[in-house]
Amino acid sequence: MKKVRYRDNTATTNYKNMKTITLAILTLPLLLSAQSENTSDPKVKISSASISSNVLIRRNRDYVDINQFQKEAGNSGLFNVDLDQYEKSNYHYSFSGSNQVELNMGLSFLNNKTGFYDPSRELIVGISYNSFRSNIAHYSRDAGISALDTFQSSSGDIIYTETSGGERLDYHATSEYLLLNVSYLFKTDRNKRLSMFSGIGTEIGHSISRTYDASYYNRDLISYKKSNGESISSEVISYDQDFEAASVESSTLARLYVPIGINLRLSKKWAILESMSIFLQAKLGVQYETGSNNLRTLSGYGLGVRYNI
Repeated sequence: MKKVRYRDNTATTNYKNMKTITLAILTLPLLLSAQSENTSDPKVKISSASISSNVLIRRNRDYVDINQFQKEAGNSGLFNVDLDQYEKSNYHYSFSGSNQVELNMGLSFLNNKTGFYDPSRELIVGISYNSFRSNIAHYSRDAGISALDTFQSSSGDIIYTETSGGERLDYHATSEYLLLNVSYLFKTDRNKRLSMFSGIGTEIGHSISRTYDASYYNRDLISYKKSNGESISSEVISYDQDFEAASVESSTLARLYVPIGINLRLSKKWAILESMSIFLQAKLGVQYETGSNNLRTLSGYGLGVRYNI
């Protein structure tokens, strides 16, 4: 038997922050119309556009206290189980992967002294979508042997049977965020086939969805053994599963990190490819999420495509 329940603890989903971030990005090109007092060249110009996909690795440990987790989820159903009757398991993953997709534009600034745009520095501004799922806690208990029996097989052997049971509870948290990205990069010569970049970056945004869920599993197993204790076979005779999810209060996520990367220009001969490059990057830093009230380290690795203008 499988039961599924879903409960929404929030009256409405808060999209105001998402709209604010989107409008900020859409109005950014207006900055490009600003003109220098002494030249017709704009003070700021778009120097690149890029798209990338990143995997961010975070520790699951202490993401949120289990008591706080149950309270936020409503303290009912599977979120109101007496966990003192269970043993906490530690076999699940210590880390969680987070998926992030970024859309960015690069901005270069006019040097009034030289009259040229500095190619070695670039302000990156964009938006990203980030989703991740964290293991909160896992509990189990052994119901022990509930029945013993014997019977004689057709060959005359005495077969022993024993029926045993067990339960397991799994708790997880899932979040989705829309973030504003801003970073300042120092780059080596991008006209070379291989170049490098580094700098400092930040991301801040608001959740568009946060969900806590609980899964319950219960099964009874019958085992067949010979008189000498040798196992013959086993089979599941009953299986019960329950699932419950609850939407929880929205949250703000902020990150501060150092981006480090390598940029590979696709071609120096073909006109269609000479302005395009692929890049590998790492993000090393910290992040803070108001929902879990937790500051933790952050490491991310990604692959992207950049078009230089």
